[in-house]
Amino acid sequence: MGCWILNESLSIILVLSWLGVNLYLFIDTFCWYEEEESFLYTRVILGSTLAWARASAVCLNFNCMLILLPISRNLISFMRGTSTCCRGPWRRQLDKNLKFHKLVAYGVAVNSSKCFLFITQCILQNLMFNLIVLF
Repeated sequence: MGCWILNESLSIILVLSWLGVNLYLFIDTFCWYEEEESFLYTRVILGSTLAWARASAVCLNFNCMLILLPISRNLISFMRGTSTCCRGPWRRQLDKNLKFHKLVAYGVAVNSSKCFLFITQCILQNLMFNLIVLF
């Protein structure tokens, strides 16, 4: 058990930091859209679905930016060959690049699903608001 923790500690730190950045981006964007005065009328029409959709979209943008880094051969070869920091556990982490790529792909899938659902809900709420105003 102790050897597993020593061997996998860098992977765990990397995954936890990725989750932490996603969580920070989501919470920061959600709070910004919920509390900003310039979105007051939009919140009246759409409720909090705009904040949910935009927060999911920011996480989606971050994950789409990050998805290509683990499989970039030139970057990985450059880091292996010229950098002195790629010894021991760092080198092993570079060899596990496809696992991180798949993890980020799952993040893209989850965030795109959330974004799609909340945008659909925004559209439906906007249609309902327009129907109420017309009648």
